[in-house]
Amino acid sequence: GIFLPDEEHHFWYGPSDPVAAFNNPYTALQRIFGISELSPEEQWSINANRSAALQSVLQNFELMKQSYGSSEQPLLDAHADKVEQLFHRMSSSIGSCARPNISLPYDYDYSYDDLLSAPVMNEILVTALACDYTRVATLSFANAHDHGFEWLWQQNNGRPIVDRAQWDNWHAMVHADYQPGIEHVYRWYMEQLASLLSLMSNTVDVDGDNLLEHSLVISISEFSSGRHWHNSLPVLLFGNLGSIATNRWVDFMSVDAETFIEGSGMAVSGVTTNQLWTSVLHMFGQADEHFGAISDRLPTGPLPNI
Repeated sequence: GIFLPDEEHHFWYGPSDPVAAFNNPYTALQRIFGISELSPEEQWSINANRSAALQSVLQNFELMKQSYGSSEQPLLDAHADKVEQLFHRMSSSIGSCARPNISLPYDYDYSYDDLLSAPVMNEILVTALACDYTRVATLSFANAHDHGFEWLWQQNNGRPIVDRAQWDNWHAMVHADYQPGIEHVYRWYMEQLASLLSLMSNTVDVDGDNLLEHSLVISISEFSSGRHWHNSLPVLLFGNLGSIATNRWVDFMSVDAETFIEGSGMAVSGVTTNQLWTSVLHMFGQADEHFGAISDRLPTGPLPNI
């Protein structure tokens, strides 16, 4: 379940290979759990027809490969892999697991009403994981370029979060240094994360295991400050998957918090997200010693002391 604008790609399988994204809960329900108005027999019939069509496409791919040079083969292979994944999905028992029942107001706008979208998307994501319809899911809030966050005005002493006399929109405000009221928005985001974790901790998967205890949840910000600095990023890890010891605060900061704030988040930590993802690979039993770009200026291996 990915909560993103339909026209954007924020996550990727690899170079030039984006992950499909959607931010309409009803689209998520249909793609993951099938069409609720159809009987199981009708759903199976539709899936069977789609599977037959996709199988034909895969056969055509094999013929196409003979007509193209070696430089085009990686692109054809990547596309064929996606078609094959979709084929197996159509051939599986989609619809056999309990579909979340959601109820949203008639005037609900999925491109703006994050207050309503967040709990619904959390439920869809957790159900999909618990049903083993996916092993990896991403939740990203990306509707906030010009959001009003009206439900947080009361916490902001009844005032709008964004002072329109000073800022054109939330995007402009968040790219400055700290502004009064901004903390209410980020606290709300963390509350949604807490709700997701609570839902996972109270969910049993198809194997009879506690979902959170057998998962790894990573929460990360793409910037350390509104100035687009990507140094010293805050990263949160939850769950009980792998060998990482929990209940810890690991500090890679090169300066204290006060100096970091005074420098608008520009301090360099000395470690990279490449090392974070290498640590994650190790948690899943992989032996990779690097992830992503390789450079003499970048450290390799996992995060130290993790």
